[in-house]
Amino acid sequence: KILDKLEKYQPPESYPGEYFAYMNALAGDYVFTQKNKGKEIAKKITSDKEAVDTGMGFEKDSILFYEGMKKVVPEHDHEVLDELVGQEQDHLRQLSDLKKAL
Repeated sequence: KILDKLEKYQPPESYPGEYFAYMNALAGDYVFTQKNKGKEIAKKITSDKEAVDTGMGFEKDSILFYEGMKKVVPEHDHEVLDELVGQEQDHLRQLSDLKKAL
């Protein structure tokens, strides 16, 4: 829902398709863009620590993705992305605390 607030925007490109190529590079390997990829990863997890580490990796990837999006959306939409980054950072802190408790 938060991302729905973003204005449709086409940033200037150095070459045709640059915007799409950049976003594809950011999201191409993103686990939640691939159907059932999360389930495949979860099946391979063998310990609580590995599960937490995997979750922390997802959160870090999300932060990187949203920060990268700031380069391709208008500045007035950065507040939306900052909100998402803040949520992901909270999740990362929670997982870090959980990892320490293991």
